[in-house]
Amino acid sequence: MSVEHNLRIAGLVLAGGQGTRLGVQDKGLVEVAGDTMISHVISRFSPQVERLSISANRNQEQYAQYGFDIISDDTAEYLGPLAGICAGLRWCPADFLAVVPCDSPRLPDNLVASLADSIEKENSAIAMASAGGYRQPVFALIDKKLRSSLLSFLKNGERKIGKWYESHHAIEVEFDNLQAFANINTERDRAMLELEIR
Repeated sequence: MSVEHNLRIAGLVLAGGQGTRLGVQDKGLVEVAGDTMISHVISRFSPQVERLSISANRNQEQYAQYGFDIISDDTAEYLGPLAGICAGLRWCPADFLAVVPCDSPRLPDNLVASLADSIEKENSAIAMASAGGYRQPVFALIDKKLRSSLLSFLKNGERKIGKWYESHHAIEVEFDNLQAFANINTERDRAMLELEIR
């Protein structure tokens, strides 16, 4: 069931991490059930946004084959998801940027609509998903106007996504399926997902 909203929203898939817990593999390109992880994410996420981009700091030619804009962090260092989000906000052609990671192929079909509905009701600048008592900060909807704030935050040496969210009174939107947000960090995770999808 979709939720109605009036926001213009672009999407960003975060694929810029180092994948250290999966043998330093590029997690978005790891195959699960005959397709790459990011392919599964894109198929669920792209219908929810007006335009999509991929944040990637390596293997950019491979990611470009999906036909979306490829953006990279403003620095050569791996500064975590906030650096990818900051670059995404610079690119964002809409009023809000919806963000998801490349390694959560079961993300909710109503993720963006639910976050947008809550942002409109609460008049907030950031909404993040929550499920089963756990915050899911890399599943979020962020006002494009916050880019300068995030840039300053990063330039001050800050990296913690929760701290930046709290500074803007981010709201949490509850979802009922914790497994929808499960990400793939180990080979065991990948194997279990393979069984589930097949």
